[in-house]
Amino acid sequence: MTALDPFALGGEPSPDLLALRERVAAVVAEFDVPLPDGDAGLVEAARRLPLLRSRSDVLYPEFHIDAEIEEREIVPSLFPLEERLWNELLDREPQSIAGLLCKLKWAQTDKTFHFDSHSDALVASIIPAVERMTAREEIAAGRQK
Repeated sequence: MTALDPFALGGEPSPDLLALRERVAAVVAEFDVPLPDGDAGLVEAARRLPLLRSRSDVLYPEFHIDAEIEEREIVPSLFPLEERLWNELLDREPQSIAGLLCKLKWAQTDKTFHFDSHSDALVASIIPAVERMTAREEIAAGRQK
């Protein structure tokens, strides 16, 4: 691959830049589909997020992406998608213990999650779920409050 000079062909995008745009569009098309409702959406977001990152990471050495190309070609397309998946994981309230565990595992393993700055949002989405699950268990056991 050559440098991604957008003006290499007298003002027209270079073939390499066009190839990068095609690859970015393909990654977006693969991952920018609606998530299922409930805990299945949490599980799917947790599955997609690292795959999205790995698919976008391979573009950097392949296309020799520098800061300028990243800002112009990658950030507008892939970062909003990554952010939507990330926010789903942060904000979506788990519906079951499985969803709760998925969310906690994501928070523990995601390198961009920082307990100091994102803890309030995580806790705000988990506490109501735990309270609801506890109430259901109490009702099922005949110990309704």
